[in-house]
Amino acid sequence: MILVALAALVLVFLACAAIAQTLRCRSAPHTALVGAAFLVCVEAVIMRGLSVARALTGPLLLAANLAFVAGTALWLLLARRRVRLPRAPRWSASTDLYIPVIIILVVVSAVAYLPSTHDSMTYHLARVAHWLQNRSVEPYPTNIMRQVVIPPGGDYLLLFLQAISRSDRSANFVQLGCWLLLILAATPMARLFGAPRSIARHAGLLAAATPMAVLQASSTQNDLIAATMSAAVVLAAVPFLHRSMRWRAGDVVSLGAAGIAGLLVKPTSLIVAAPILAWVAWARWRDFGVGTAWRRFARGLAVVAGLGTATLGPVLAQALPAHSHEGVALLADYVYPGTGEYGDRAQNVVRGVLRNLPIPLAVVNRLAPEKTVGCPRANDLCLLGNLAPSEGRVASVGPMLVFLVALGLFFVPRRAPPVPARARLALVCWTLAWIVFHSLFRDNVWITRLQLPLLMLSPLALGLFPARPGFARSLLTVLMIAAMAQSAVAAAQNTSRPLDPVKMLHTQGPDAYYVNGSDEARRAHARVLQVLAVTGCRRLGLFIGENSYDYPLTWRAMRQGIEVRHVTAPDPWACAVFGDREVDAVSWRVRRVQEGSSWMWVANDEPNGQGN
Repeated sequence: MILVALAALVLVFLACAAIAQTLRCRSAPHTALVGAAFLVCVEAVIMRGLSVARALTGPLLLAANLAFVAGTALWLLLARRRVRLPRAPRWSASTDLYIPVIIILVVVSAVAYLPSTHDSMTYHLARVAHWLQNRSVEPYPTNIMRQVVIPPGGDYLLLFLQAISRSDRSANFVQLGCWLLLILAATPMARLFGAPRSIARHAGLLAAATPMAVLQASSTQNDLIAATMSAAVVLAAVPFLHRSMRWRAGDVVSLGAAGIAGLLVKPTSLIVAAPILAWVAWARWRDFGVGTAWRRFARGLAVVAGLGTATLGPVLAQALPAHSHEGVALLADYVYPGTGEYGDRAQNVVRGVLRNLPIPLAVVNRLAPEKTVGCPRANDLCLLGNLAPSEGRVASVGPMLVFLVALGLFFVPRRAPPVPARARLALVCWTLAWIVFHSLFRDNVWITRLQLPLLMLSPLALGLFPARPGFARSLLTVLMIAAMAQSAVAAAQNTSRPLDPVKMLHTQGPDAYYVNGSDEARRAHARVLQVLAVTGCRRLGLFIGENSYDYPLTWRAMRQGIEVRHVTAPDPWACAVFGDREVDAVSWRVRRVQEGSSWMWVANDEPNGQGN
């Protein structure tokens, strides 16, 4: 069933790419990225529709998506729409050799390991499990607010695969697919924004050799999905930026769909693309003095408004208002207030750069605030961990140095050949995106993961490098070699999923979920499932903390036919409650299931009893 689920997702993606291609004939990688944005929107509509009747099951979800594919094919046939097959990008010889090798290493890691990322165990895959159980993606009562506050777009794709395959073995392939799309799109993206052909051929290598992307590509996070949405916005904006292209209503639809998908996956993806959107407004504002432009824009905007109402509307109307205070509390440590702290914001822009460079800690920590989120020490950025190949925090030295060198070239006068204006504007937009991002989000030890959408747009900086051989070209070659070496080490020594045959063989059972968690949680969950098996209880309540491992226990219990819900007080529905938070022992009837902080009460302790 895993192959069926993957094949179905590919079919729906191809249908979405066909729609994107009919709206604007693009290169194959560009069509794929815009198609990925349409895919997120389509899945949001289908899953919301099925949720109304609580009919979100694997067979019905598969049937609805196949109906969409069939309907798209019929529309293309009846409307006599041609779907052209554009050319794939051309790479350099070194790129042709390196990229397949690094892809193979990441694929091996994705296939060999079960999902184990901390965020997935607490809320990404955890809410997928609860959605499957509830047969709905509607918000549900939970003790982990991130399960209902964080935008769900990326997790819709995880839900698609897990509902149809009835397994989580394919969950790692969502981000892997996004990484491959970004690699393919890097070269034509660089060309569109002014990079010489000989330089643009290295753009795919730059995308493939970003260490954070290599580590994320075999995980169940959503940062590469967000990066894909950012790139989709950038590429959908191209018809509005080039004077030789006459934008159409379909271009408005593509750009709007990419923006909606970005908000559904992660708002940071749209923040990263905001300077490009500002460029669009600046380049095209004169068009709206013409009546035909207004009509084209209105037609496209009507479609975007309908799509946004069907996808973003339920998220904003149901999830966020119901938990607005909790959501604000969650973001308080990570987001600057509306105004103030301008000096720290300026320093934060520099901190974001330094986190991706091998600079002595004594120098970097001079910019450290009194408290860095995630760092146990005061006046310390905890940068030492950024040099380890961890999917949560790692320095991406190559892309950052390419950007800094390009920024230096921006101010160097060159006589011939001149740097295209669009290349300079693209670098300005990338720089503004970096400044805006770090002026909004406080520094924390995981900020390099959140920077991934920015780093994957680094091919925009290649337009400043000269086509002719020289010092800048030689320096770029050195930077590419360094990036290749760092990313290869990251793929082989991933702290969560290393390419170690011994660890691969010993992480195939349920214990694999706890690689990034605590051994106490693993033992407690095993004991809970044992108690449930003895008592025959089939209704488990969870009273757990914000950072507790929800998914392993919920998913394993579901596989045994046990229904699982979050509870906030003793609940007559549950015949057993497991918790890892302090409660009143009398009212909860606490019975410790193990030594430590975990506890459990069971309404009927008799073997084979059914509870009450």
